[in-house]
Amino acid sequence: MNWLVAEQLRRNAARRDAWSDYAAHRAETTARIVAAARSQNDQLCVLGAGNGDDLDLPAITCAYGQSHLVDIDADALARGLDRQPASQRQNVRLHGGIDLTGCWQLLANRPRGTALSDAEIEQILERSTSGQRMELPGRFDVVASTCVISQVIDSVVLALGPTHPRLLEVVLALRTNHLRLMAGRLVPGGRAVLVTDFVSSDTLPSLRSEHEPDWAALLAQITAQGNFFHGLNPRNLLAVFKTDPALAARAIDARLTGLWRWRQARRVYAVAAIEFDAIACG
Repeated sequence: MNWLVAEQLRRNAARRDAWSDYAAHRAETTARIVAAARSQNDQLCVLGAGNGDDLDLPAITCAYGQSHLVDIDADALARGLDRQPASQRQNVRLHGGIDLTGCWQLLANRPRGTALSDAEIEQILERSTSGQRMELPGRFDVVASTCVISQVIDSVVLALGPTHPRLLEVVLALRTNHLRLMAGRLVPGGRAVLVTDFVSSDTLPSLRSEHEPDWAALLAQITAQGNFFHGLNPRNLLAVFKTDPALAARAIDARLTGLWRWRQARRVYAVAAIEFDAIACG
């Protein structure tokens, strides 16, 4: 096991009892996933399901014919499912050990703290643009990504270091690859739900306020100040659907469908939901 995977497993294990911290965030995320279903026979795929803290599985399993939960951490998936009533488990399939980046082995090719060479970075960029193959059963009516894209980006920061001159280049490549992965796993006319945190109270203390943010002003502020997680400004995410030819050929109607705060014990995150549809055949 490479050290990046080991770190992700450690984090999931440390948060195994954090169910209550996710309550409001879980409600927002689940509401969008449930609303995306058009038929009770629909197939759902959730990328980065982890411990399942983002998901109200009873509500989701009532809305979908079958739900596929995907993560690098098979033990976390099992813990999340074990928390659910036995009657809610029969239509859930777990897919553990899946690297959603396709690059974690390359990123962790050297010991932690050791700089990657330009040749190794070129390999990562080539892998990220060639498309990620996952051992999953076909395509899905709905694909959801639940705060895993920020973990993907954090893995790049851990591997390269925050001051690496090519950090942003690799971050943006893996970010775009994740959006392509979502689009590529949809049936024609299917829907994607991307949920991601994009800034925290560590750098934006006003998120701790008792009052609901003026979200338009907040987005303008973080954009002007460059105060957001690498590559995850919601406005920039929406722009990728127009500037990336592979996405533009597959996805339509990318839109911001929600902004909320996710309060945890030590910090508060700002979270965005972005949805898009796969182009229908014919």
